[in-house]
Amino acid sequence: MKIDVRIREEPRLVMAIKASLDRDGARKLSRFLLHRDQRAFTRLELDLATVDFIGLSAIATLQELCLSLRQRGGSMTLLNVSGTLASALGCLGGTPCWILQNLDQESKDKDVSG
Repeated sequence: MKIDVRIREEPRLVMAIKASLDRDGARKLSRFLLHRDQRAFTRLELDLATVDFIGLSAIATLQELCLSLRQRGGSMTLLNVSGTLASALGCLGGTPCWILQNLDQESKDKDVSG
């Protein structure tokens, strides 16, 4: 299963790629992005519309990537996150680094109900 990844240097799109979010795919994506010119982009968007499950190792890799982006003034946005996936992404504890956008109705209902 592949996801859409958009790499932006505001306001223009620098690169759009497809990536896998299994353990190895998340590592490859992270290595690819972190070994690029550190000033090449300020925003990373991952469209998770087709993702139902992410393993803990992939979540941890995304968290490391997100923290690296934040340290240099960037941000990571996760788009189209399902309720199940939002719960999995919150499993690491602490304050999440990424921004969740376009949550599905199940996630919105959970957020409203507390």
